[in-house]
Amino acid sequence: MHGGAPRPEAVVLDLRGNGGGSPREVTRLLGAFAHGKVTSYFCPLKGDCVPNRTDDSVPLLGPRLVVLIDRGCASACEDFSAAVKGNGLGTLIGTRTAGAVSGPSEGYLLDDGSVLLLPKVRHLGPAREIIDTIGVPVDHYAPMTALDLATGRDPGVAKALAVL
Repeated sequence: MHGGAPRPEAVVLDLRGNGGGSPREVTRLLGAFAHGKVTSYFCPLKGDCVPNRTDDSVPLLGPRLVVLIDRGCASACEDFSAAVKGNGLGTLIGTRTAGAVSGPSEGYLLDDGSVLLLPKVRHLGPAREIIDTIGVPVDHYAPMTALDLATGRDPGVAKALAVL
């Protein structure tokens, strides 16, 4: 095709219920929406924090971004959401995230053969803010209620369409 596929004018990314994933994939996904940005920091107990940055090898999509989040959005999902908010890359809609992003874990083998996973660094948002135990706040509060579920309504999608 001449000129490639048309680029979308906007992307609505539904991350509700996303329990997390790879920090590397967070920086890759963010690289589709911005280049040259700090996405988060990994801070050791002693020493300087190390910035994580967008993966600038990913081609920019360039659209407006709306992200749907909720209490089920945890870990890498919160990492992504905090970077979107902290870098002004888009609008967050739904409810505050889980507050469960402590940083990559390291395994410690115990005497009984089990493994204890503990974070080896502390994860902070792009403005060095604490997200763990607090969560990422939304720009527009749009909770899903039992009535919404029963009647097939989705306040998050409705709000996303309204802000586009």
